Amino acid sequence: MSDTLAFRTSATVDIVAGREARVPVQLPKAAVAINAIPWAEVWIDGQKAGETPIGSIDLTIGPHEIVFKHPEFPEQRHAVSVTAGELTRVSVEMRK
Repeated sequence: MSDTLAFRTSATVDIVAGREARVPVQLPKAAVAINAIPWAEVWIDGQKAGETPIGSIDLTIGPHEIVFKHPEFPEQRHAVSVTAGELTRVSVEMRK
């Protein structure tokens, strides 16, 4: 459960004495809308996502780094936390 990410799940686990048990958790995705003025190339977690505006892209809930690049302005980096069940909006102004 994570109140911060608005996420809750449950799992059934067989426990054996003296053994380690790993429980994989499949995190859901949520929509993110990304924009920049005037425009920017967008990279999410090191992967190129396209150019703004990006009306909606599904990202796994949790922390992500979004990088905005424009040939005439300094690169901008933003840490974003995506929450389940909500549209996350990220908008920047590219300035010198």
